[in-house]
Amino acid sequence: MAAGVRAVRASGGKTISICSEYLFQGHNIHDYAGYQEVDLAIAGGVKLSLGLEPKIVLSDVHLGNAAWAKDKDFAAVGRVEADVALLPLLQRRFEVVRLNLVGPVIALETGAGGKANWDLGTGPTPGAPAAASAGAASVLASFGIGQIEIENGTVTYRDDASGNVTRVVIERFSAQARTPTSPRSST
Repeated sequence: MAAGVRAVRASGGKTISICSEYLFQGHNIHDYAGYQEVDLAIAGGVKLSLGLEPKIVLSDVHLGNAAWAKDKDFAAVGRVEADVALLPLLQRRFEVVRLNLVGPVIALETGAGGKANWDLGTGPTPGAPAAASAGAASVLASFGIGQIEIENGTVTYRDDASGNVTRVVIERFSAQARTPTSPRSST
């Protein structure tokens, strides 16, 4: 499974495009041609509270699904709260001190041939320079999350081959790392 996004389009969210341009600066976007494009919509608006750790609150967030999937959204979240560390930005790192997802609904699905909607792509296109893989890895290495909390969430898994649907309800979940780049522990 590759982790990457070729392009993110956000309606009403200039903050997101500024962050992505900052993190991807120096990387050739054509190196990411093997990744699936996804849509990101922030229907409820963006609030920013300034301070030593600025807080970004996004309301009614929708992340688009694969074109073949049955559900329109791969994920929909009622509210996303992120406390961001300022100093790492000077080193081109985006560190989220705390990420709280309230009311997330995540739809995992496998389609024809076992293709998974959470697989964003196979990586750089064949013939792309080796630097493309290194570029994708360096972008991921410049992002970290110290603590993540989920409240009142739902995850569904639909197996298209068997028709089975499994639903998991998450009342409360918390995972924390000693530093944003260290392994996570969960409760």
